[in-house]
Amino acid sequence: LYDVYLMTQFFNQSLRDTHILLVDTRAASPLDHLWSDTFASMTRLSQLPVRTQFDKLVWLYGRKYGPLLTKQRHVPLVSDFRRDILSVLGVDPNHVRECSKLNVLFVWRRNYLAHPRHPTGHVHRKISNERELLNATKHAFPGYNIRGVQLEKLPVKKQLELVSRTDIFVAMHGAAFGFALFLPPGGGAAELYPINIVKNWHMQYLVRWAHVQYVLWRNRYPTNENTEQRSTRVPPGDIIDVIKSLISEICPQVKV
Repeated sequence: LYDVYLMTQFFNQSLRDTHILLVDTRAASPLDHLWSDTFASMTRLSQLPVRTQFDKLVWLYGRKYGPLLTKQRHVPLVSDFRRDILSVLGVDPNHVRECSKLNVLFVWRRNYLAHPRHPTGHVHRKISNERELLNATKHAFPGYNIRGVQLEKLPVKKQLELVSRTDIFVAMHGAAFGFALFLPPGGGAAELYPINIVKNWHMQYLVRWAHVQYVLWRNRYPTNENTEQRSTRVPPGDIIDVIKSLISEICPQVKV
């Protein structure tokens, strides 16, 4: 989505005047709405007649050349991307942060059927004590708006509405951090890792490109891991400490 956005800006093309031709072998998914709702239209190659002529057609550069796949200190037009995508979807890109009642969002990873190539629906890096984490965090920060969601259960627009109003984003390493560029600048994000997963640089860079403070937490104790369920117990005290460290960065005037 970001790569396509860069192309529209290069050719001075508005999002609503741009038609997307998706050359993809994957089956349709709920994320298709992100394309069809953002641009003038979205068509899959398989939907076209065998012979189709376009008056104007621009091929996107190869995925491996995308700026988000490079370890650059800065990438272009991140704030413009956030503003324009949210605006065209009818989501207010402006967020007023109130340090006395921050919005904290836990994103849960649960088993779900992502696409036909993954028929079991089993996912790794789940949190085994979701309710305990949520209750402990609410008790530690009674004035904050704290909630936990499974994003893929929500319409794409609702996902973006939640993320665009989130001051502190907490999730296991995974696809949810793809939405990091839609977090309000100046906020915080905590990426959680099980004990045996090698750290991946991509999500940390996405968060920092969004001008959001980043904290990493990794489980250090094998007893917290459930290999059968592919889940990790995250000690509530650790998460409270992580959130406090982020608060001290984004709201230094608040004593935690």
